[in-house]
Amino acid sequence: MTYIEFSKVLVELDLSIATFSQIVKISYKNLLSYKKKECVPNSIAALAVTFLEMKKNGIDYKSFIESLEFEYKKSNGSGFAKKRILTEDEMLIN
Repeated sequence: MTYIEFSKVLVELDLSIATFSQIVKISYKNLLSYKKKECVPNSIAALAVTFLEMKKNGIDYKSFIESLEFEYKKSNGSGFAKKRILTEDEMLIN
């Protein structure tokens, strides 16, 4: 699904990207990054389309998702990790 198609689904759901990110516990910045890639991952696209179908069928998807008690994924700190100082033994091996 393209980012534009994803945005149209959110409009039909009356959701902003920020609200969608809060409901599904996905980082807002991650969702915005897909705009540059012009493509949304299948799992996120499937969630949005499923929510739309639930809404069309009169199902309160927000309450259902909140009942699942999802939690935000914790960052493992990759990217700007501190450099580890090698011991003398490790320096001799390398």
